[in-house]
Amino acid sequence: MDWHRKKKREGQHIEYPGELPEAEAPTPTPQETLTEREDIEALQAQIASLPPHYRQVIELRSEGKSYRQIAEETGLTEKQVKNAIYFAKKKLEKNQK
Repeated sequence: MDWHRKKKREGQHIEYPGELPEAEAPTPTPQETLTEREDIEALQAQIASLPPHYRQVIELRSEGKSYRQIAEETGLTEKQVKNAIYFAKKKLEKNQK
């Protein structure tokens, strides 16, 4: 068992008998690509229709910023940022239905 842990820590792959090779992700069809693009555009339009304070925190969060970073940038508290993101998501979900 320790040998396996050591190999895992070292980043070495341990091949076990009967192990299946990793499957490649299927290439999306043109229709799937178009549908995905339309979904993204619809979501972007919904985000643009949010009130400015919700839109700002959602955009900052989508950039990968933490609640703390968003709070510092917007002048809100971390709790206000969390609440704004929560309610923005609720609005987006409601608009999707």
